Amino acid sequence: MNTSITALIACLLSGGPQAPKCHEEAAARGPAVAGEIKPALLEALRDDPGPAVRERNNAVALTGSATRRDPPHPDTAKLRKAKAAAEELGRMGEWRPLLSLGTITAVEGLAALENPPPKVLKALARWTGGKNARMRDAAARALRAYGPKAAPVVPEMIALIDDKDGARYSALTVLESMGPAAKAAVPRLGVLIKDKDWSSSAYSTLRAIGTPEAEKLLDDNPPWVPVSP
Repeated sequence: MNTSITALIACLLSGGPQAPKCHEEAAARGPAVAGEIKPALLEALRDDPGPAVRERNNAVALTGSATRRDPPHPDTAKLRKAKAAAEELGRMGEWRPLLSLGTITAVEGLAALENPPPKVLKALARWTGGKNARMRDAAARALRAYGPKAAPVVPEMIALIDDKDGARYSALTVLESMGPAAKAAVPRLGVLIKDKDWSSSAYSTLRAIGTPEAEKLLDDNPPWVPVSP
């Protein structure tokens, strides 16, 4: 592997602001270079240290406990490279290794796909309805990134509205991101908007869908306001 390819890989795995520009450079060089880059990206992705590092780093960020006596976790650099590798594989359209690996980092990389195939959409919809909250959130974020392109999984998102304790909010945000492409969800949202605990979320989703049917429901059901005792 020559020096220029090594430097290109390092740039892509840096996760820095220059990474998208390096992706453009790799794409301009053609398939041969993509073939040289892919093994290094897969190696970095498989070196993902897992959710424990994420949880530790999130706790440090939330509590502000990062001090000289509390240095970054030694695997933080591995996590950063894994996330950068997943995103680059997504940009390259390499969804199969991301889907087969099925880690949270790999699922986040799927969000970078320009044209997600049905198999990816179905898998993300399934994970959005799963029991693992972090995987559920990652899958929903990927679907939201697709916007109207995620329309084939509208039926799955409608079904998840019945999951009060888990995936309901994620499903609503995914439907909201689709805009008018989620119009099939309007009747179900018309029921949810009458639920005082969920009317605000249903209202927001209907407003984003914006079809005449959605607008009528919004007109007929103004935002719920608590009554003073």
